[in-house]
Amino acid sequence: MIRLEGVSFRYRAATEPALSEVTCHIRPGELVGLLGRSGSGRSTLASTVNGTIPHLVRGDLRGRISIAGQDIQGLRPRDLADRVGFLFQDFEAQLFSTNVALEVAFGPENLGVPRAEIARRVDRCLRLVRLEVLRHKAPAGLSGGQKQRLALASVLALEPQVLVLDEPTSDLDPAGRRDLWEAIRRLREERALTLLIIDPETDELGWADRLIVLDRGRVALSGTPAELWSEADRLEALGVKGFTLARLAAALGLAGRWQDADAAAAAIRAAGWRVAGGTADRLRRADAERADGEALLEVEDLTHRYPDGTEALAGVSCAVRGGEFVAILGQNGSGKTTLVKHFNGILTPTAGDIRLSGQSLRGQSLARLSRHVGLVFQN
Repeated sequence: MIRLEGVSFRYRAATEPALSEVTCHIRPGELVGLLGRSGSGRSTLASTVNGTIPHLVRGDLRGRISIAGQDIQGLRPRDLADRVGFLFQDFEAQLFSTNVALEVAFGPENLGVPRAEIARRVDRCLRLVRLEVLRHKAPAGLSGGQKQRLALASVLALEPQVLVLDEPTSDLDPAGRRDLWEAIRRLREERALTLLIIDPETDELGWADRLIVLDRGRVALSGTPAELWSEADRLEALGVKGFTLARLAAALGLAGRWQDADAAAAAIRAAGWRVAGGTADRLRRADAERADGEALLEVEDLTHRYPDGTEALAGVSCAVRGGEFVAILGQNGSGKTTLVKHFNGILTPTAGDIRLSGQSLRGQSLARLSRHVGLVFQN
């Protein structure tokens, strides 16, 4: 289905190539995981498959790229839209419609798909990514994980032969990741879909047909998950974390090669190791002790309601002391980002109050608060 033969690419103004003589073949219906450290060339390679490189991202591209036997280097992304679906790492750049359903319908509309078929695809794809109840909501009002699922649904609605996913679970919570992989499994059962998935975690791709590891723009390692299962040291050297159970078995001194996670788990159990029941002991570290000072940031009965009526926060109260390291956890859409955007005035409370060093943030400018509270955005 996908053939890359001697493919090299150097970005415009770059001195070193991002890809160097890459040759790989992906068969129809195969699911291939693409691994490697940041900067190894994964996204660059994926971008050659749908024409983004070299038509939208300029540079020097050499070698041959074909899909289903057709050379695609003269084809632009719009020419390949019905054959190659692409979920970008920056998935928010793919969203621009006024509501969720229209976003999913946009691609098929541009392909001239009949109206009744578009409606069927919209319903089906929203069910697959579990966004059907949000079909009338504006994409801008979704959480990061919900936006990622919406971008995926929009790509799936094109019903392409090839699906390229660039870190498709990066903004998903554990439940969202399980739902996504289950949706992909169902899609593969329904039709012969060829998938190329970029992911930093081997554990996420243990069910792939094959794994390809890139290093400095070259294919450094290739094989089935079973073949790479016990290559933890080589994977680590290439900037890829090895399979968790394989690393655990090695750390426990269990020698051998295991075909999959079940086999490694069985070896661990056979050696007499087991996970103790009950709750794990609390980790104690000197630099993680609870601070005993005065509360630096206080949130009191905070409620926030967005203009569309969505109540993202309802009566939240908490306090953070000076020197504390606090983690905010929750599922996609639970209000985590909404909460922290109140800390420096990007959002203001619908009700309740926030105090910094004892002073209410109400009425204080974003410019002034930014000198005291720094925020690194999700995107």
